[in-house]
Amino acid sequence: MKHKFIFIIGLSVAKLLYIIIFITACNGYIYEDGAYISNSGSHYEVSLLNAPNSNKILDEDYKETEHINENYCLNKENEININNITEESNRNAMIIRDNYIVYDVTKDNRPEYEYEIINESGDIVKRERTWRINPIIEYLDNDSLLSIIISVGANTTQTQYYDVRNDLFSEIYETPILAKHGKVVYMDASSGTHVLVVSDIFDANIYYSEFQLDFHPSANPADTLLRAEFLDDNTLMVVYISLLGDEQEAILVLH
Repeated sequence: MKHKFIFIIGLSVAKLLYIIIFITACNGYIYEDGAYISNSGSHYEVSLLNAPNSNKILDEDYKETEHINENYCLNKENEININNITEESNRNAMIIRDNYIVYDVTKDNRPEYEYEIINESGDIVKRERTWRINPIIEYLDNDSLLSIIISVGANTTQTQYYDVRNDLFSEIYETPILAKHGKVVYMDASSGTHVLVVSDIFDANIYYSEFQLDFHPSANPADTLLRAEFLDDNTLMVVYISLLGDEQEAILVLH
């Protein structure tokens, strides 16, 4: 009987340690499918952000805990190398994906954010902080490309691209409207007139073309271009505001 009592205590301690590790590893993370894990102190819950009224509260169901842990917790063997997540008390992981993490590092009511770009080997290849504005990071082109978008003013952004497969960063583009098929589309007024630029994202020597249409001379060149869409690898459709102030459509063939 004595041995059985000790065995039960051992199981309870192991279970408690499991739950503590789970809460420590998962608290506050947003995952790929929109699940948010939080800890209220007495229990922890998994909320689906797309259905905020559908919270699943877990207390002492070991099997259910193990199931949730397998699907949502980070560890050294699965999606992201947890060693890359540094333990700073003022960093709260807001968004976690395979190739990037966004943190809220607000301190003393001063909004500030930090993001990390992670390569296929699990190494951090870029880390930067932004003040006031939360960076927007998105997967493009079947998850082979990341766009890192930082707002720098009214309708103005600075965007950099990261080639996930080749571990390569692009230059920073101002307010690009489209990136696809290895090309980026944006407006440029550095020469004094508005021109549409289509360029290889990572090397303008591979491809670069300028197109001069009857663009409206707006203060912000990007406001002139309303929409762009690749019809195929070498054909671009754009909708823009003309000199007369109306919307025009043009089909551009990329040579």
